[in-house]
Amino acid sequence: MFRGQCNYIKGYYKEALEDFMISIEGEKIELDSIIGLYRSMMKTKQLNLALPILTRTCNQMRQILKMVEEKN
Repeated sequence: MFRGQCNYIKGYYKEALEDFMISIEGEKIELDSIIGLYRSMMKTKQLNLALPILTRTCNQMRQILKMVEEKN
């Protein structure tokens, strides 16, 4: 995630996009990575790469919220 942020700040949007995609593939999904992926996607116009990852992440977050609600 931090490498993605550094690349984004330097204007290396394609590299930032790749870094954020890798960051989101891990088990721990951080909000900064999701936002960074979206911003990098908009700068590079790489919707075809990032949208499936964002969709999968959204679905994972829904499942987690559902499990939390069921426990309460």
